Amino acid sequence: DCLDPHRPNYLAALDRDGDGYALALAELSTGETVLLRPADAERLRDELARFTPAEILVPEGDEDLERLGRESRAVVSRVDPARFREPGARAADPPPFRALLWYLGQTHRASLEHLRP
Repeated sequence: DCLDPHRPNYLAALDRDGDGYALALAELSTGETVLLRPADAERLRDELARFTPAEILVPEGDEDLERLGRESRAVVSRVDPARFREPGARAADPPPFRALLWYLGQTHRASLEHLRP
């Protein structure tokens, strides 16, 4: 499937946050970023349905997060869990946003300066 140029195309990263979840989203063409902290799986599903990301990054080995991502019909990409705690990232960046920045640094050729939470 190709991305629809007439609607936002979000890249997401999903991680655990205490008893809930942390969901970071980035829309590259506009620079929009969103950080959400859904308290439970039902709220997470609601947010994934609202933003409909094209791809979701999850820590490799977390089968529950992978399953939740797949329920949204997005492409799910497993990422080394260390990328969510990337030591080179700014300390203030939340873990899923760190993974997004790392992934985009690997796959995107343009500047990412416009992507900041």
